[in-house]
Amino acid sequence: MKNWSNRRKLFAFFAIDFVILVALAPTILSKTSLRDRLINAALEEKSMKASTQSASLGYLTPLSIEGFELNADDGSLQVAMDSMACEKSWLSMLFSGGDLGTIRFNQPSLSVVTGLKPQDSEAAEVSDPSERQPLQGLPTFVAEVDRARVAVRSMEQQNPAIDLEDLTFTIRSEQTDYGSMVQVDPTQILDRQPLTPELCNQGMQLIAPMFADALSVKGDVSFTLDHCVIPVGDLDAQQKQQLSEIDGTIQLSDVTVGLNNAIADQIIGILERFGQTESELRMTVSRSSEVRFQVIDGRVHHQGLMLLLPIAQSDFEFNSSGSVGFDETLDLRFTLALPASVLGDGAIGNFLSSDPLAIQVNGTVSDPRIRLASDQGWQTRLQSVLDSIGSSGDPSEAPSITESAGAVLDIVGGLLDRAEDGEEESAEPGLLDRIRQRREERESEGRRPGLLRRRRQ
Repeated sequence: MKNWSNRRKLFAFFAIDFVILVALAPTILSKTSLRDRLINAALEEKSMKASTQSASLGYLTPLSIEGFELNADDGSLQVAMDSMACEKSWLSMLFSGGDLGTIRFNQPSLSVVTGLKPQDSEAAEVSDPSERQPLQGLPTFVAEVDRARVAVRSMEQQNPAIDLEDLTFTIRSEQTDYGSMVQVDPTQILDRQPLTPELCNQGMQLIAPMFADALSVKGDVSFTLDHCVIPVGDLDAQQKQQLSEIDGTIQLSDVTVGLNNAIADQIIGILERFGQTESELRMTVSRSSEVRFQVIDGRVHHQGLMLLLPIAQSDFEFNSSGSVGFDETLDLRFTLALPASVLGDGAIGNFLSSDPLAIQVNGTVSDPRIRLASDQGWQTRLQSVLDSIGSSGDPSEAPSITESAGAVLDIVGGLLDRAEDGEEESAEPGLLDRIRQRREERESEGRRPGLLRRRRQ
């Protein structure tokens, strides 16, 4: 009996020690370096290291972490935040059926460096995305992010291409028939952020492809995200594109861009029939531009972008709409509103005032294909105007206006020539012949077709 009594006492002693240890475990973890070892053990990516300054891991008290940092070994990623506070304890989250409640992130900072090469073949093998387990879904949560900063730069750059500060937004996760969906509440991402060539080449080119490879840029950009829903889980690329819903508004203030891309080269090559451009080709964004954009099935659609191009001491206005794919394929429409000082009051000028010239752009950003847009009846109406002028021209038109009319016809004829060569759809029967006839008549009169006097330097 005495031995049995001693055993009971020993068992009770160990049981009490175990209960005390379990009770004090959260305190031990939160007050010692064991918390960092626990976090790093939970990380699937072994090339990253996490650290914290302090934490609250009580069974019944809300989970919180102070001074969190996460760093990639190669310097490609740095994450830091002042604090993270949950409304639930970790034990409550564990038994909540996947509902984590509201989590607040105070002053998080994300720094990304692109263009780094793997340090060795072993590192490259470990970081291969194809070998990672697919993400099945996310628990339900609401993340409130306060005063975040995001900086992205390439290895070749000293200054970040994207540098966003004071971002405050809310992210929500919910379960649907298609899996987990992450939604971002409407928020302003940029507020009069200075526009840079790097920003033009790493995001803006999907909305304004003529900004691609910008030589120089000045002005400000504001970006409001109105709606954003992104699927998360084991979906293929096509499913993710189809389920993603993103739209918003971009406002460009006093923006001027030095153009340096294939689209601009071809457009300018067409419009130089009107006269000489500046020595350094610059395009200004109209102050009335408020660009609406929407991401649909892997393409960024936009409308409302108005661009001003100075040619022959006048501003030629483009209204740009259409879409650019993530693969940089183009489906764009430029509506060209010619200035009254160029058009004048002649028959062709009056026609183009009511029916502006529309240009279709396909192909890719680096290899665009430009043609006359196939607006229903436009070519027929233009041919009627030409017939009304008569073969000898309209005597009421001033010589300079006749030159402008010839320039417009040269542009239309050049675009239709491409169609006749089989590059695009065929032209309206007889229109191209009518334009060529007028060109020959003008040449026979000793006038150079479609060319304004160029300004002297």
